[in-house]
Amino acid sequence: MPAKVLRGDPLQVSAVADSLEFQPRYRSDVIAWASEDTPSAGEIERTLAEFEETTWAGLGPRRYP
Repeated sequence: MPAKVLRGDPLQVSAVADSLEFQPRYRSDVIAWASEDTPSAGEIERTLAEFEETTWAGLGPRRYP
């Protein structure tokens, strides 16, 4: 199964990163399950929410892509 972007805007992230002069400009993260796993939509949503809460601690959703 091909990867799917579930949150964020890859084009926006690329545009902002390409405008920066320092290195490294950005990082990306992947959350993946094994092909035999079948997480429910709720499990995926909770995982993404917890990831964002940890990664972007203290920032509101409008402050990160």
